[in-house]
Amino acid sequence: MPRIPLYNQGLGPSVQMPTGQLSPRASAQALAAPGQAMAGLGRVIQQTAQVGAKFEMERQQREAEDLQLIMDRKLSEQASDLNRDGTLRDVDSYRSAFDGLQTKLFSDVDAMERLNAGQKRAIKRGLNAKGNVLRAAGAEQAHGFYLQDATANFNEYTLASLSDQRGAGFGYQEATTNILIEDYEQRHKKAVQAGLKPALSPQEYTFEVFKDQVSAASMDRGNTLTDLEQLRLEIMNADGRFNQIDLSGRNALANLLDKRIKFLTNEGVSEARANFVDANASLVNAKTAEEREKHVVAAQDSIAYLAAYGQADMAAKLDMELSGTFAALDAADALVFADLNARTDALENARLRTQEAAGTDRAAEVAYEEMKTREALAAQQQAKQEDLAEYVRSNYFRINGVEPSQAQVLDKQRLMGIPENQRKALTKNQVNSVIDRVNQAQNATEVSVILSSVAESDTLTPVVMRQLIGSGLSLAANYAANLPTSPSSSMLLNSARPDAMKVTVSAAMRDRVRSLVIRNDVVDKHLKSSLGAFYTDFNNNDIVGSASDNPAMNQSRAAHVDMLVNLSLYMMQEKGEALSGDDKISISGIEDYVEQAATVLSERYDYIESFENRQTALRIPAYLAPQKKQISKSLARIVENTLERDIFYNNPVYDENDPRQALEKTDYVNRIKDGYGWIAHQDGKSAFLVDDTGGLVFRSALVAGVVQIVPFRVTFDEAFKEYEKMREEQKAAWKQAEPYLGMIGG
Repeated sequence: MPRIPLYNQGLGPSVQMPTGQLSPRASAQALAAPGQAMAGLGRVIQQTAQVGAKFEMERQQREAEDLQLIMDRKLSEQASDLNRDGTLRDVDSYRSAFDGLQTKLFSDVDAMERLNAGQKRAIKRGLNAKGNVLRAAGAEQAHGFYLQDATANFNEYTLASLSDQRGAGFGYQEATTNILIEDYEQRHKKAVQAGLKPALSPQEYTFEVFKDQVSAASMDRGNTLTDLEQLRLEIMNADGRFNQIDLSGRNALANLLDKRIKFLTNEGVSEARANFVDANASLVNAKTAEEREKHVVAAQDSIAYLAAYGQADMAAKLDMELSGTFAALDAADALVFADLNARTDALENARLRTQEAAGTDRAAEVAYEEMKTREALAAQQQAKQEDLAEYVRSNYFRINGVEPSQAQVLDKQRLMGIPENQRKALTKNQVNSVIDRVNQAQNATEVSVILSSVAESDTLTPVVMRQLIGSGLSLAANYAANLPTSPSSSMLLNSARPDAMKVTVSAAMRDRVRSLVIRNDVVDKHLKSSLGAFYTDFNNNDIVGSASDNPAMNQSRAAHVDMLVNLSLYMMQEKGEALSGDDKISISGIEDYVEQAATVLSERYDYIESFENRQTALRIPAYLAPQKKQISKSLARIVENTLERDIFYNNPVYDENDPRQALEKTDYVNRIKDGYGWIAHQDGKSAFLVDDTGGLVFRSALVAGVVQIVPFRVTFDEAFKEYEKMREEQKAAWKQAEPYLGMIGG
């Protein structure tokens, strides 16, 4: 059997080892090979681990660097925002704010769990380095802001100190001026050392002090032209305080005075003259004591100005004119409530005074006084025409210091000779206020409450209502307020609203309704009671007044007709009647609505037509209807018993003692008794006597202690008393006749 060969067989040991000799049967190289292989593998593993560790370190470094960039950018952005904010205007405040945001970023880094301590330290070191640069730049900016603010505060204080001393003017003390200048020099020096940039140098500040003082002196109304010229001389001679200013500065100050002196003696004089003219003219038109006082002060200031600035002659002339205005105002004040005759006499007296003063040293003064008197009286007349009640109210208040009552307003107008039917108890503002409230009222009751509160007494109600209606208050509102509980009142009020008619009404339809309204029996009586006889033309719509008719009565009749036409049309609309087309309402249908509309009159009035003049009728309140007969008989009896001497008659063609005057009067009185009529007074409590033509009859009567010619007027109370007197006379007559009645019967 073959033998397996041994390694190194027969060779024996060949490698010496420190511990002896390997087995002679195997070589040392063969035995070391596995260990060497394992050692190589360890080296590979070690190298691989080293590579991994290096990679990890590089990754962590890159991550830290990325985070470093992010945090640096955050720090830069927040620092930039801090710099742009502009509110941190000193170094300490800026550093405190910057440290705060940097500390916040450090906290954010500490909160990053994926970073190890070394990475966090590295990022913080980077932030700190970056922050040092940014903090320094921001602190420098904040210091710049501080210097800006400090400079601004310094300059503002400087300007304020100049402003504070401006009021001193010409009389400013030299010692005080020196204190100001020395104080500024010290403050300026410290400011420059602190890095501030003052706007004014000490020399410039000194000039500004004197410039402000000179300017204030030039504007001081207490300084005359002589004062200003003396000040200019001191400046140019460098006297006293002005020795601190160089020649260039003194020339500038003198130039400032020159401009002012030129203005004062040229434009200023013209302005003062113009101001006086305005104030003097406004004095005449002043409506209150306060206004008058304001214009007096303005005029006197202008005179004082002219006297102070070398215009003594002009000042004297204007002072004379102002005195003339005062005299004219005194004359006008004395005539503020006078009648036309007194005012005419005053103007004639002024003219005579001017005529007498001609050629004397007072000629100009007296002539000017006459001119201003005429202006003052003309201004009063203009004010009366614009608003009569306001004219009385404002002048009464100016004179007495209290507001007048309505009765006092009317009484002053009586003294002024204003006809009764033209007197106004309310100012225009008061009238407009009442009408606005009425137009906003929702129903007749509200209107009644409003209108019943306007007049201060029942006796003034007719005057107030006449004025309101004449100023735009609708007649419908007046009627609705007169009887607010009537069903027709609400309908009447609604018919007068601007948007009452929702359908279009043709002119032909409106004319047809108007013609039927005029022909209505109740309307006919009412129109006659307003001095209106009437006839119809081809369109059946003309109304003609009587001999004593006037525009106001004519307008009143037309307004009544229009009111009833509008009411009739409105009722037709509300009932759905057709106002146009083939199916339009018939004449008889219209008459029914007109009849309903006329109840507005019949509910409130009754009429007496038993007098001789058939073209007039006496309108009485409905509540007096049961006494119609008594009123009619007593008024007839009054006319019958009126004597010729009780009636006023005058034909200006004849002298008073001309026989023809007496003959005509006799004829006139006979015509009255044969054709008289009675018409209602607006108070609803009395009646006027009219002649056969409808003209008012006049008689002499004692009014306020003076005999005056007044309309022949009888109150219904007087009529009732006359009726009772007539009854008593009849009873007495029957009693006297009783003994003879049997004899007559026999």
